[in-house]
Amino acid sequence: MTHYYLYIAAGASLDADTRFFKVGIGESETQLRKKDWLEAYAFEHGHFFVRWSLEAVEFYMKCQESIGDGAKTIVSLSAVDAIKLLKAGCDDPAFYQAALHRHKLLLQIDPEYYCNYHLSKRH
Repeated sequence: MTHYYLYIAAGASLDADTRFFKVGIGESETQLRKKDWLEAYAFEHGHFFVRWSLEAVEFYMKCQESIGDGAKTIVSLSAVDAIKLLKAGCDDPAFYQAALHRHKLLLQIDPEYYCNYHLSKRH
């Protein structure tokens, strides 16, 4: 079974450079080691890492509101991809931009995706 976590990579304050990730982590021993690595990395770098929950979604939405129009949307990643991204230190990797473009396209062409996205933004 896969559990999801909210990872917020921010500097000293929330701004347009803050990155938001929804990280999927399984229950195997290997996956749990990756979760431990992400927890340690978040702690060492002052990032935010919590299990996905209603409270986490509400916190994410408040972060988005505080940043405003320049806020980046959340990107879903596997634990392996999240670790690669954090180790590389890249600000905007190619797959992030691809995910962002996919999200924008789905908002325009898929009515169900559009509705679910806007319903998830409600408080």
